[in-house]
Amino acid sequence: VLVGVSARSLDVVEDTVTLPQFRTLVILDSHGAVNLNRLAELLAVNSSTAMRMIDRLVASELVTRRENPANRREVLLGLSPRGSLVVKKVTNRRRRDIARIVQAMPVGLWLHTAQKLT
Repeated sequence: VLVGVSARSLDVVEDTVTLPQFRTLVILDSHGAVNLNRLAELLAVNSSTAMRMIDRLVASELVTRRENPANRREVLLGLSPRGSLVVKKVTNRRRRDIARIVQAMPVGLWLHTAQKLT
């Protein structure tokens, strides 16, 4: 059910990003600006795959590239305001949908599920 909620939550931005692109946005949202090698490591992909993803996200104005002030040879990748809005929209939708599911669950089932998760 939760996998379905996650997939459906992207409906609000389906014309904007794919699931792998959204995952990249979430990583940038949670880790802040990072260089390409660090992003590739966090995504568990090679640098060329991460670069292709970033190129698309920069073209969509969801990600920014800027020179690292501490090391001018390095480029930092970060969320643009538009990218941040996409993450917030999808996350809010997921939270609403999950809350609706939890509220509909009988208390006994909810307690049983919570015990399994801990």
